[in-house]
Amino acid sequence: MAIPIHTIQVRSRPAVGGNTFIKRYPVFNYQHTIVNQGWFDTASCDIMVRSQSEAQQIATSYIGCFAQFFVDNPLVPIWEGFINRIIFNAGLSSYTVSLDEMANRMTVVYTGAANAAAETAAVNNTPSQALYGIKQDQIEFGVDPSAGTMRTTLQQTQIAQRAFPQTSVSQAQGQSNIVRFELLGIFHTLEWEKFFTGVTAATVAMGTAIQNTLAAMANGTTFFDNADVSQVSANAVTMPAQTRAMSYWERMLKIAEAGDGTNYWIVGVMPTDPNTKTRRFYYRSMNTNTDYIAYQKDGLKPRNLYGKVIPPWAVAPDTGIRVDDLVTGFGLGGNDPRVTYIQSVQYDANSQIVQWAGADDTSARAFFQMKKGFKPLSRNNPGTAPQRTIST
Repeated sequence: MAIPIHTIQVRSRPAVGGNTFIKRYPVFNYQHTIVNQGWFDTASCDIMVRSQSEAQQIATSYIGCFAQFFVDNPLVPIWEGFINRIIFNAGLSSYTVSLDEMANRMTVVYTGAANAAAETAAVNNTPSQALYGIKQDQIEFGVDPSAGTMRTTLQQTQIAQRAFPQTSVSQAQGQSNIVRFELLGIFHTLEWEKFFTGVTAATVAMGTAIQNTLAAMANGTTFFDNADVSQVSANAVTMPAQTRAMSYWERMLKIAEAGDGTNYWIVGVMPTDPNTKTRRFYYRSMNTNTDYIAYQKDGLKPRNLYGKVIPPWAVAPDTGIRVDDLVTGFGLGGNDPRVTYIQSVQYDANSQIVQWAGADDTSARAFFQMKKGFKPLSRNNPGTAPQRTIST
């Protein structure tokens, strides 16, 4: 099967506008992941450049930029997010610049006098925040009932060293005219802000907690319109109002995983609206429909309900897919084994294959529980919650 042309359209950083067109490139070795919890998750690709100087200019100018990928429709992107890491070879070395370890807001949490949890006042690097948005790190200091300055010195040192994108260089061999982009979806910016609230026994309805969290965002409308709650559904289930040492995303993911007692709920950031050029946050019950069918006999190509093959780059999660020539004659109670609720999809442009996964996800990411807010107990793998010891 011929590989259709995939392109990336690079735009300015969201913190400085986010919608100014910079350049478009054809891409190679493209892959993406879309998940029901968050939506656009990860993507990666390679582009060709003419020289090392062009690669260096891209590395310094494009990190943190908003980007969209297109295939068959120039108006509808198949994936979008921000450039989180850029890698290029320069002779016998490989150069990397990334936002992963950047932190332009820093706090330290600790246990103070009378065993009370506390957090230092935040320190900020505003020039970095003006370029990339607010990206907070929260360091666990441990027990410190003293009036010493070690914890505040720690946060000042950390932000002085990490306020801008971090770089690394390693030995490597390869073509020096290839630049690799690794991207993250916009919902990952919710991992950039951290909670710390005082002790309280109060509770709040989960739908209200989502809205309160959105309203409290320091990044405001930088990455999506946090004031637009039109896609946030009400959920009267109550939860603790207290939250600490947790990112905004972790709190929202836990709220979604609690569901409503019957169905999964999902949470994340919707694709850019082509009319308003803004993005909205969603929180709602899962889609219980089965919108795709597939057949083993043709390699499980996803089709719509009329049997038309769906382009692999257009397959999305949060729906059911039924394999119609699997376990034929099913008549037992319980769930139909032919149907999978799609929690994530992975698309590879080189093979033109899309793979989907439900709750029984066999990937390494699922094994380590990387996308779970609540970790299960009693599983023999490093991604589960530690055993809790309770003393009387």
